[in-house]
Amino acid sequence: MPQSKKEGLEAKAETILNIYNQFDCEVLNVGTNDMANGMAYLLALEGKAKFRFISANIADRKSGKLVFKPYEIINIAGRKIGVIGVTGGNPNVEEVQFLDVVESINGIVPELKKKTDLTILLANVGEMDLKKIAQQCEDIDFVVRSRSSQVLSTPQKTGKTRIIQMGYQGKYAGIVYVNMQDKGSYLRDLTPEHNQSSFVNERLERLLEKVPENMEPEDYYKETPSRLDLLKSLKKELIEKAQTIEKTDNYLWFAKIALDKTIEDDTAILEQIKPLEKKYGYK
Repeated sequence: MPQSKKEGLEAKAETILNIYNQFDCEVLNVGTNDMANGMAYLLALEGKAKFRFISANIADRKSGKLVFKPYEIINIAGRKIGVIGVTGGNPNVEEVQFLDVVESINGIVPELKKKTDLTILLANVGEMDLKKIAQQCEDIDFVVRSRSSQVLSTPQKTGKTRIIQMGYQGKYAGIVYVNMQDKGSYLRDLTPEHNQSSFVNERLERLLEKVPENMEPEDYYKETPSRLDLLKSLKKELIEKAQTIEKTDNYLWFAKIALDKTIEDDTAILEQIKPLEKKYGYK
């Protein structure tokens, strides 16, 4: 690798690490591209991180011991979330060996389930490994897959596991909201209900914005029956959706966010990226 390209990749990696530190990142699953500059450099980066590097299937080739901690337990809103990491591997990295992803996961999950309320697998894997994980690994609540161009608008359900894929190049972000009152009980996916509620609420707001402040909406639209019927229908639907959510003890809903020009840049972060653009042409 030319020295100029090596310097550029290292500058990019360290900038990303610094930004992750500022974002209060909790954990990073070591993936294929992370090892491109060798394990020594990656381990040096880990020393600068304010978050944990994890992998349940990257082992030292000589000793056979795992190079990174296989999982991390994160406390969020009074719940313990177990996060496991695996990767499909990088054949160009000679210092380590990549253990079977399914065996690595199944060797950890039973122990982790006893300590946590939810289990999340960060999987930097190809399509074949993803299928094996879905078919052979139980008791995982969510699989978040990288190394894929596919973008899912809602989690894909396989058994009791939900698979999330947000593509690559940072074009999309995904947020999973979980309400859990009863540990171990089924998590109902209320994404359709939330999406429909948002759509209904937008239509209702368009009707209400025309109503004078000192007037009830029903009075304003009483001379236009079709509009009045629509107003009542939208209000009723919102109430019904809210009641469904309120009656459900354990549920999740998923939001896909396009990171396009409508998302305002963080000026402090942008200033850290500009030198990379100027010197190395990265965008």
